[in-house]
Amino acid sequence: NSLTERNRIKKYFPDKASERRIKELKVKCDNHKNGCKWEQELAQLEEHLPKCGYAKVRCKNKCKKFVLQHNLRNHLQNQCPMREYQCPKCKEKGKYQTITTDHL
Repeated sequence: NSLTERNRIKKYFPDKASERRIKELKVKCDNHKNGCKWEQELAQLEEHLPKCGYAKVRCKNKCKKFVLQHNLRNHLQNQCPMREYQCPKCKEKGKYQTITTDHL
């Protein structure tokens, strides 16, 4: 199999100079369309992505919305219709959406 042979050759004779040049290329974060201004060497991208506040993440309360990582806390506490909420009148607890629509 020529693919296996190529992988074996690459393993024993890697082109480190080309690899180094590629890793030194300046790239933008995958989340630049969401507002991330990060622009560094490709080699640093893998370290940046898990920490990027501009990555879209699904709400943990199962409201099915995607929000930017740096907005998640505010969404969970103040905007999510599935967040825990207590009725200001009777003190009953439930989901915000239920308490504010069906309950009142």
